[in-house]
Amino acid sequence: MSVDIYQIRECNQCGLRYPFVDAGYKNSRCPACLGVTQLISEQPFIRGLTRIDCLQHPTLQKPIAGLLDNIRSALNVGAIFRTADGLGLKHLYLCGFTPTPENPEITKTGLGAQDSIPWSFHHNGVNLVKSIKMEGAAIIVVENKNEAISIEVFKPEDFRAATQVVLVVGNEITGVDPAVIDLADVCVKIPMYGKKSSFNVSNAFAIATYVVSSKFDGIID
Repeated sequence: MSVDIYQIRECNQCGLRYPFVDAGYKNSRCPACLGVTQLISEQPFIRGLTRIDCLQHPTLQKPIAGLLDNIRSALNVGAIFRTADGLGLKHLYLCGFTPTPENPEITKTGLGAQDSIPWSFHHNGVNLVKSIKMEGAAIIVVENKNEAISIEVFKPEDFRAATQVVLVVGNEITGVDPAVIDLADVCVKIPMYGKKSSFNVSNAFAIATYVVSSKFDGIID
């Protein structure tokens, strides 16, 4: 772990205030107007924190996984890998044309998490769900459907015997494959309070995974 210093700078011309990270403090011109900037303060910048440094809670021991059903954006996939790492997921199933970590775009949002989370690729998400259900998995689809129940009232007690819990999110345009929804044990939705009808898929995955994993505390060992 190394500790560096970053600067808070403010532009004398346009007033932009921003963090400036440069070991040599070169090119400290304003990124908006290229005006001269002044140093406001210096702050510690801690790099290379270990998991123990970052977390005060123990690593999740529950067998929770994610299934990405035909996600088209590699940036979304990278963000989901980072969420999976942060919440201690055990595996990500990448299905259909979902990009895999060989895609360099994933590194932009994954920031290395794609190297720490086990993953596997499967051509057919429906066949995969059938297979893991036979092995005792509980399938929870995250989809904004009328028949879905609110994630706020979802109760996990019916899944005590599950070997693992798999949260499924789907394509940014068409959503989760209807056949996967039909196979699911439950379909949950995240309530929307604004004008849009859905969250970005990586945001939805993060919200749902956090809520569901906390609800499963003490339910699945």
